Amino acid sequence: MTDDLVPSNESTERRAAPDSERVVKLWQTFTRMYGHAFVSQYGEKPDQVWAWAIARTSDEEVKRGLEGCLEAGGEFPPSLPKFMEYCNPPPAGVRFLGTPVDPRYLLDTPKASLETAQKHIANMRRVVGCANAKEDSGAL
Repeated sequence: MTDDLVPSNESTERRAAPDSERVVKLWQTFTRMYGHAFVSQYGEKPDQVWAWAIARTSDEEVKRGLEGCLEAGGEFPPSLPKFMEYCNPPPAGVRFLGTPVDPRYLLDTPKASLETAQKHIANMRRVVGCANAKEDSGAL
């Protein structure tokens, strides 16, 4: 049934076969890692969806995925989307409320000159109506 849902093209079709050496090897590794929990959840043989997803990953990505499973330390096997997340983790960086932030934006930011800062402070005082905007423009 899932065979109709999986995209196919000639370049990945051979690698995506559920009985391909690469897919079978990964399935055996998962079975050794998770034992009965893996087999009962996903079966003794991979289905076409898992095979297709694995075919789209490089050997290095699969290795990262397996390392991610070990680092996560759970006793239950990951879902396919979770395994793919382990294969292709988001780039490292500073996170604020879960949103990735490129650290380059946090470092080496250009500093305004004292003259520029004084102009901006004077303008802000003028906008908010400070009485001494002109007098205080020289002091920070």
